[in-house]
Amino acid sequence: MHVHLHGMKRTIPQPHDWQLARVFAGNGTFRGLMDTKTPLYILLGCNLANLLLDPVLIFGFGPIPALGTQGAAAATAVGEWGAAIAFLMQLQNRALLPPRPTLPKWDEVRAERQERKQRQLLTCTQLPPALRRPCCPQGGPTKRH
Repeated sequence: MHVHLHGMKRTIPQPHDWQLARVFAGNGTFRGLMDTKTPLYILLGCNLANLLLDPVLIFGFGPIPALGTQGAAAATAVGEWGAAIAFLMQLQNRALLPPRPTLPKWDEVRAERQERKQRQLLTCTQLPPALRRPCCPQGGPTKRH
């Protein structure tokens, strides 16, 4: 979509653009892994879906009304979204995507913070006074006023 802002023409990315980038990324990933069959089959399925849906959505069929160029766009979007989902599923099945992140448990976070404080305290108390000032905040825990 093109928008004119202050006399300058700007292009705003559409959701379709991001989905197409996923298809290109999936294709490139498998080709980089020397697997050319998987992208071939996925993209054949994408094009087959587009080929079958185009006449139905452009000219209409039964209860489906004729949509014209909007139908062609919808058929293409369905095929490309299918390809993007198939690429993501293949990447996850082959363990090429990292597992979904999980939130840390708060008791583990608190324990890690406490352990880090204890290590810093131990390090600061065992350093000679000349090294405490640059390494430990406020000269370390043994600073006298």
